[in-house]
Amino acid sequence: KALAIHTAREAGPWPGPDYSFGWGLLDTWAAFEHIGADPDGRAGMIVEMTLIDGKPIELYYVPVEGAGRMAVTVAWNDPASDIPGPALNDRTPLLVNDVDLRVAGPGAEHMPWILEPADPAAAAGRGDNFRDNVEQVVIDDPGPGEYAVRLSHKGTLRNGSQKVSIIVSGAERTRTWLVFADGSGTAPTIKDAVGSASPGDQVFVFPGTYLEHGIVLDKPLLVKGVEGAGETVIDAGGAGRIFEIIEPGLQQSGGAFIGGGIEIDGFTLTGGSAAGTGPAGRGGAVLADNVTFTLSSCVLTGNEAGEGGAVYLRESRPSITDCVFSGNRAGSGAGAFLLRSDAELERNIFAGNNASRGGALYSETSSPLIERCTISGNGTGRGSGVYISGGGRPRLYASIVSFSAGSGIFVDGASAMPSLACCDVYGNMGGDYAGSILDQTGTRGNISEDPLFCDA
Repeated sequence: KALAIHTAREAGPWPGPDYSFGWGLLDTWAAFEHIGADPDGRAGMIVEMTLIDGKPIELYYVPVEGAGRMAVTVAWNDPASDIPGPALNDRTPLLVNDVDLRVAGPGAEHMPWILEPADPAAAAGRGDNFRDNVEQVVIDDPGPGEYAVRLSHKGTLRNGSQKVSIIVSGAERTRTWLVFADGSGTAPTIKDAVGSASPGDQVFVFPGTYLEHGIVLDKPLLVKGVEGAGETVIDAGGAGRIFEIIEPGLQQSGGAFIGGGIEIDGFTLTGGSAAGTGPAGRGGAVLADNVTFTLSSCVLTGNEAGEGGAVYLRESRPSITDCVFSGNRAGSGAGAFLLRSDAELERNIFAGNNASRGGALYSETSSPLIERCTISGNGTGRGSGVYISGGGRPRLYASIVSFSAGSGIFVDGASAMPSLACCDVYGNMGGDYAGSILDQTGTRGNISEDPLFCDA
């Protein structure tokens, strides 16, 4: 649909769509030529991606010299809306997932075509299209420089995501590395793409299983599985750690973090291993040292380390959202180990992880925010859900800690001062609360009730 609209011949009295001629006259030859110019999407003329709720997409292009026009079209299959009641000429928009297209170029932001139902004979204008599941931006005589194609959305995406098709002409993609499972991309492996990329580049990894480890992120980059964790797997096969994040540009300056820009999104990370003592035994899948970064929409499973079976954080301040931690193993902190790290953990699931201390999470002298997380069915010893020691003030909000093989929340020593609000701590075999923390049930909205998981 996006291709047919993008390559249609102009019709009607005005540029752009209109109510008489729609998007124009179908031109199958032009569509065929467009496909032939970019048969596998590597040139960025044909792109299919998944827009995740709350996570905008940004692609970079430069105009092709002499093209005279740059055009970007996005289309998506919108979920079915509720059936409206009977009405005469009802113009209420029925769009469910309202995806927004913008193209930001040197000195200007370009908006998509819009039509006005109240004046159907008028020419198309430009503005915020909140009615259609197709948007198109056209830039006549684009000036030199870099153009950012941005996709975002209003409200909340139904089902948490939306597949989109993007068609681009008159421009070519820049600052982008493509990695394919058969090694035929602009770099043969993820590790090679990351090593060759410049700060601010994007590494797009296409579906497949990648047998890799020892990937060092030391500059601002987006590393993204374009079809998400279900389709894109990095399997270290027990040969070593998958990611090590050491970014000089993000280290502390006078006690404050500076810079930003490392993002890992949309992967299954498995088979990571950190064996040995000291730093060598930390972070089976991800080791982060004195950095900020974002880890989102990932599945971390089957990883192992002495500390931090899946993730080890030292003096770092990451945002970890919408991830699943399952089946990871460690001596301490099988899901994640936090040392002097004020992480933000939101909407994550920790299930089936095993460690002697902190089956899901081990927090030492840290003050993380743990919000809307589900921590359930972890083992094996003290703090099977969450183990807190050495000071800090972890904050748990609207989270579930349940069915641990040991205690749910264990606090070691009086110097650690966790706070809980609106949490459900229930059914933990070693007690819901243990160590120096008092039972929080009935305070600040905390309860102890069966969470009634739908697959229980």
